[in-house]
Amino acid sequence: MTAKKHNKLIGIFLMAHGTLQAVIMTFVWLIYGGVGAGLMLGGSTLFAATLYAMALGAPHWLGAVTPLGGAAMIAGWCFLACSYDARGDKN
Repeated sequence: MTAKKHNKLIGIFLMAHGTLQAVIMTFVWLIYGGVGAGLMLGGSTLFAATLYAMALGAPHWLGAVTPLGGAAMIAGWCFLACSYDARGDKN
């Protein structure tokens, strides 16, 4: 195996491992009520994973899925802002 192939396999493994870890953490946070955090993590994972996949040769129609990740990140920020406002920290 050449160094080029080895580095490509290591990169694919690291991307798959990071994506799997992010997906697992997203489900854990969603179960325990962290909707905003789950949306942010899931959105950033979807956004980055589709871009990485297209860079590695995935079909170009996958680029139509990328904005869904961005929209999920924006929704996560909105949930975060609403949850802070709903806490009602008034000193």
